[in-house]
Amino acid sequence: MSLEENFNPIWRRFLEMEIIRSQYCLKFAGSANAYLVLQVICWHHLLLVTENQAAGSYEATVDNWFASQTGVTKTNKKLTYALISDLTGLDKETVRRNVKMLEKAGFASADRKSGVMYTPTPEINDRLVNDLNVKEVGLVKQFASTLARYDALGIADQKG
Repeated sequence: MSLEENFNPIWRRFLEMEIIRSQYCLKFAGSANAYLVLQVICWHHLLLVTENQAAGSYEATVDNWFASQTGVTKTNKKLTYALISDLTGLDKETVRRNVKMLEKAGFASADRKSGVMYTPTPEINDRLVNDLNVKEVGLVKQFASTLARYDALGIADQKG
């Protein structure tokens, strides 16, 4: 079996995962634009906190995430409004306004020297990791199960 042979059930499950995740993220961030901007901010933060992480486990990643919740300051990998704009398709002014809103809500901070950074309040960081991310991980596991059920990655063929 393959992805191509089982496209419909696999793709339906993928879209369901994306839609459900989007619902969770929209509720968490407050609006579609804030969700897109926050997603890029969190992705950037994840890249920074796992850059030198030896273990790739969920536990090690969460530990590093919590250890750096006040922002990663020693980096030359600055996240800018322009990059967020490029990655989301939102215009730069919309990105700037949403970053300012996220800053007031306790999600992020931004300045010329450091760029846009994930600097959540402890409560927001806890909600992101222990509520939103737990739901996301569950969705990914369900999708991975679908891929395995249909051997969409061709792993069974490689074993034989």
